[in-house]
Amino acid sequence: MKKDEREALRLRVATFYIDTACGTLKTTWNFFKKEGFCYSTIYRIIQRYVQFKTTKDLPRSGRPRKLTNKQMKTMAFTLNNKSGISHRILSSRYNVHYRTIGRNLKQRTNIRPRKRIKAPKYINDQQTRAQKNCGFLYRQSLDNCFIIMDDEKYFSLSGVDIPGNLLYYTSDHSTTPPNIKYKQYQKFEPKILVWLAVSAEGCSQPYIHKSKNAVTGDVYLKQCIQRRLIPFIKKNHLQTKLLFWPDLAKAHYVPQVLRTLEANDIPFVPREKNPPNVPQVRPIEDVWGILKQMVYAQNYQAKNLNQLARRIREKVKELDKKMLRDMMLGVRSKLRKVWREGVFSTCH
Repeated sequence: MKKDEREALRLRVATFYIDTACGTLKTTWNFFKKEGFCYSTIYRIIQRYVQFKTTKDLPRSGRPRKLTNKQMKTMAFTLNNKSGISHRILSSRYNVHYRTIGRNLKQRTNIRPRKRIKAPKYINDQQTRAQKNCGFLYRQSLDNCFIIMDDEKYFSLSGVDIPGNLLYYTSDHSTTPPNIKYKQYQKFEPKILVWLAVSAEGCSQPYIHKSKNAVTGDVYLKQCIQRRLIPFIKKNHLQTKLLFWPDLAKAHYVPQVLRTLEANDIPFVPREKNPPNVPQVRPIEDVWGILKQMVYAQNYQAKNLNQLARRIREKVKELDKKMLRDMMLGVRSKLRKVWREGVFSTCH
C-alpha cells in the first residue's frame, strides 16, 4: 500500500469511528472487515488517532529520512571543488546515514566524486622551466618532424604493483589455494633496468641492464646510442626530419654521448632546454605501463632475471605499432597545450 493510500485509509477509519460508530471499536471493525482489512490494522489506526488526535505521520525520533533543500545547498557548497571530506563525516554532521548522503547527492545535485589524478610535484622554478621549455620543443618540432624519446624503467620478478593482478575470484575465501590468495614477493627483489627508444615508427631494440650498478655514460653510449638508437634511426628515419628527446638522466648528457649524436647528424634537445618532470607529455611513460601489463599478464612471475629479460624482449615486439604512432604524433599538441595553458593542462 502506498503512502497516500495509507493516509486515506486512516482518515476514513477515524471519520467512521467518530461520526458513525460513535467511538465504538467493534462497530468500526465490523464495517471495515467487509473490505478485507484485519482487526490489528483497524485497531492500530484508532489507537493512534485517540492518542495523537491526527491521522498523519508524525516526526520520528532518530535520523531524518530526508535532507531539506537548505541542507543540500549548504552541502553542495561545502563539497564542490573540495577534497578530504567523506560521506561518513557529512553523515554525522547532518545526522543521517552515509548512504543517504550519496543518494541525495546523486539525485538532487550534479556533484560527483572523482578520483584525484597523480601529477608531478614541482620545486623551485621547475614549473616555469617546464612550461617555457615545452614551448621551445613545440617550436622546434615542425609538423613533419618525428620526435624520438628514450627512457628507462625497472622490472622486478613478480610485478606486484600491477593493478590487474591485485584481485582474485572465489566462492569461498577459506578454500582458496595459497598461491591464488597471496601474492608472494621478496622484500628486496632482484630487478633489471630496461632502456627503450620510441617514435611514431615503432620502438627500438630494448637494452636489458642486469648489473646492480647504475647506467654510466660509457654504457649508455655503447649499448643504447651506438648499438640501438642509431640503427633504429637509420632504419626508420633516414629520410625524415627528427628530434631526439632524451631523458634528463646525467648519463644521457655526458660529452662523449653529445659528440656521437652530433657526428651522426642527430638533432637533440639541449639539457638546458629539456623540460623537467613532464611525464604527461612523454608517451613513453604510458608505453611502460602497457608493457608491464603485458609482461605480468595472468600473474606471471619470472624465476630468474634471464627468463624475465626474454619475456620483456618478446612483449616489446608485440607492442601495437598503430597505438605507438597515435601516441607519438600527439606529442606536439600536448607540448603546445602545456606551453599555452600550464603544466597541468594535459593531466587527465
